[in-house]
Amino acid sequence: MLQENIRSGISFVVLILLQFLLFSNINLMGMINPFVYLLFVIRFRLDANQSLFIVLCFFLGLFIDLILGTAGAHTIATLTIGFLRPLIVGFSFGVNADIPYAMVKGTRIANQLTYLGLIISLHSILYYTIQYFDWSAFLSIIKNALFSTIFTFILIWLILGFYKPK
Repeated sequence: MLQENIRSGISFVVLILLQFLLFSNINLMGMINPFVYLLFVIRFRLDANQSLFIVLCFFLGLFIDLILGTAGAHTIATLTIGFLRPLIVGFSFGVNADIPYAMVKGTRIANQLTYLGLIISLHSILYYTIQYFDWSAFLSIIKNALFSTIFTFILIWLILGFYKPK
């Protein structure tokens, strides 16, 4: 348990640093920004304390907002995903939702793709909606959310390919 907590803490810090130093500097076509820090939310144990997870999601979004200067958009989007994750897990994995590491072993690829797609797309839509916060920017919100979701999905799927099940 202690080893798992240390691994999660290191992952938390490393993903924030990678988002700040590397991935926030990727700005393809002026609108595509990958949100690779969502890997922490995706990989966090499903059987862990939900209250702790929500607090960690809050601080993850807060640190990203403080570093990037995005005025709370990451915090609100990440916190909302933290609250919705049990529902997303139940929808994506069904009876396998009790497996602590559902993204690594024990589930079909279709379930994993559904889980990843829902987490990333909901986060992107929330983020850009809060960032623009204007009905006249509806097409910009959809366009940015779509392209960022696709790019983030591809990057996270490639990164998850490096994880080996124990």
